Amino acid sequence: MSSTTVVQLRQQEADIVDRNGIYKCSLQNPVQIEKGDVVQVKSVFLDTTAEGAGVIEIEEDTDCDIECLLYITNFKKDQVFTDKNGVSKNLRVYSNDSGLRSIDEQGDNQKYFLAEVETGAGDGFRVTGFNVVPVNQTSQTKRFGGCDIQYSYQPLTPAGASRVTETVHIPSYRDFTWQVHNPYSINVVCKATAQDTADFRLESTQGYLADNNIEEIDFSPFTNPIPNPSANHYFTPQRFNFNFTLPRGTYTPAELTQTINDLVVNIQKDGFVNNAYGSTSATNPPTKTNWTSMSPFLTSVLQNYKDTEARGTAQVFVNAVTGQISGVDSSERSGTHFMIYNITDMVAEYTAGGAGVYKPPVDRWIGSNQVAMGYDEAENKMKWDAMHFPVYVNDSSSAGTVVNDAVAGMEWNNAYTFPSPPTQPYFVVNSGVALQYGGLAFTKL
Repeated sequence: MSSTTVVQLRQQEADIVDRNGIYKCSLQNPVQIEKGDVVQVKSVFLDTTAEGAGVIEIEEDTDCDIECLLYITNFKKDQVFTDKNGVSKNLRVYSNDSGLRSIDEQGDNQKYFLAEVETGAGDGFRVTGFNVVPVNQTSQTKRFGGCDIQYSYQPLTPAGASRVTETVHIPSYRDFTWQVHNPYSINVVCKATAQDTADFRLESTQGYLADNNIEEIDFSPFTNPIPNPSANHYFTPQRFNFNFTLPRGTYTPAELTQTINDLVVNIQKDGFVNNAYGSTSATNPPTKTNWTSMSPFLTSVLQNYKDTEARGTAQVFVNAVTGQISGVDSSERSGTHFMIYNITDMVAEYTAGGAGVYKPPVDRWIGSNQVAMGYDEAENKMKWDAMHFPVYVNDSSSAGTVVNDAVAGMEWNNAYTFPSPPTQPYFVVNSGVALQYGGLAFTKL
């Protein structure tokens, strides 16, 4: 008696997909083919709905990860400030260019990225990330993650600091995509010289990992010793990451762009913000838990200074390009010059009290207050149109008042070497147009 067995092979349910139309499916129950059996294709369906309609189909809720660096533009603005006693103070300090830069050579109009430097004594190590390895690494239907990974460490400094426990959320992904999402970034500077010592350890248990289909959390490729940090400087860019979930659905490119913008706006609003300093805030830096920005795109000098201090590191800004020193050599010196903010005098501006008395400390922005994506119909591409903090111009201050009309524009940066001819060696700077006060650069999308 003849019988018919129908086998359905769908790309959406495939174990391995090489590309559209090239995939491999595994049957839940084996089918044995005997001599004389006939194998024939009953029907083939090609889904061209999204292609023909000019839309993008997101088949399931998709977790998106973004990581970025923050920078400031070092033009003539903010090199000095006038304190409450009318005395001019340096706002930015060029630690490794002492004696090379006059006031006219400080505004070099270059991007300086927010970084940090270890300040502790004794041996330690830095952990910058980890890989997540799922139990099944090829399945297109099974998933891993959707959980929080915890690790703890003993900070390098200050002495006697309490143990720190931190959490990283691992979104839920299909198993076969695991390599695309690695590594996950962290920023740990701690004692000891090897992974999994008492000073640095993974707190999530193997049972917890197995429950979330994770075989291993591997820190080893991102663990590097720091020999005697007190005698050496180790600069590392500070990285800021966040994630959001893109809902499943069918989108036009413009709709998808708007959806991503809406999700990014929500991220920027996350957290409690205020600009008030309490009566005990005249410390270094001021004691605050809520700041004027809780966004991964935007922070302030004092806010970030406090964060780095808690990690046992120090805030620093490192140049991205140029930095030639005449009379020494003409080689490219990207990343060899750094500056810091004059935190002590900034905080000293704080005055507690009520109306007419209260005065906040001096603070400055780092990063971008404008982040938005747009869709270019001519190029048929989605682009990040805004990733910067504008230079605000049109200052209408008058005697006794300080007013900035907050008009986004640009400023001419008139930087020059003084005296002329200069005494060798000297720092070489170029005049130019300052187009942004600060901004961000994506390192992971």
